Amino acid sequence: MHRPPRTPVTRPARVELSNGRTVNCQILDLSERGAKLRIVNAQLLPPSFTLADSFSSERWTARVVWTGHRTAGVTLEGASPAAVKPRRVEFGKRGTPT
Repeated sequence: MHRPPRTPVTRPARVELSNGRTVNCQILDLSERGAKLRIVNAQLLPPSFTLADSFSSERWTARVVWTGHRTAGVTLEGASPAAVKPRRVEFGKRGTPT
């Protein structure tokens, strides 16, 4: 099975658990169907949860595919290519002397 290309990113995010608790994490890469997360105690993640991207305000239902010591791979249900495509943010230009 062909795996969609991954886009490296570094975005703050939150794992929202069914009991109302949240856990901070970081999205390390995104694809059309999934993401790689950096999270403390990744092995303790439930099989599914809501992943909230603090940068783009997107939210997905995430399902754990694999876990490592401090990383996890998840599928993003209902994600579209536009939703996971990193947006370029312009921060303004330096003023020119007059």
